[in-house]
Amino acid sequence: SGKTRGGLVAALSRSGPILVLGPAKARRAWWQQTPATSYLKVHRILPESAQRADTQPLDEYLEECRTEKRRPLVVVGFELLADYVSVARQIRPSVLVIDELQLLGDWRRWDTIYREDGTKSYERVKTAATEAGTQDRDTRSVAARDISRLPCIELAIGLTATPVDGGRPTRMWGPFDLLTSGGFG
Repeated sequence: SGKTRGGLVAALSRSGPILVLGPAKARRAWWQQTPATSYLKVHRILPESAQRADTQPLDEYLEECRTEKRRPLVVVGFELLADYVSVARQIRPSVLVIDELQLLGDWRRWDTIYREDGTKSYERVKTAATEAGTQDRDTRSVAARDISRLPCIELAIGLTATPVDGGRPTRMWGPFDLLTSGGFG
């Protein structure tokens, strides 16, 4: 449908670094299609297990972009999004592109904790630990929310080719909240 190219054109309407969040197949599409249609060099943040010996470190890539006066475009996968929130802060993106937006549409970003006195508090939703001895991590949806609310973001773009589920507009709150930073209450 051309959504990668459309998202790139929209992202180029603003200056500054571009951060793209997407699943593995979208991450690959950005890496392959962007250099073919623009002057940008894409940097993919890969899990350690997928990195090769020649994988360029993020710091080196950002310095190269500064030296060559080229905008950084960094692509981060959904798979370990909670681990990459600090990377997003380091990039300081002015444009956030969320590819396959519907995959981050979970609205359950907070667990309600009911106290004995009848009041409530809220706690960030965590995932189950993946390995023995590891700490629980925030869910993808919570991590995406944190990234979408970075103060440096001027424009958030959501891409999807998946039709909206018939007649259930409440399902759109989660994705739209990532694009408008609390604009839907």
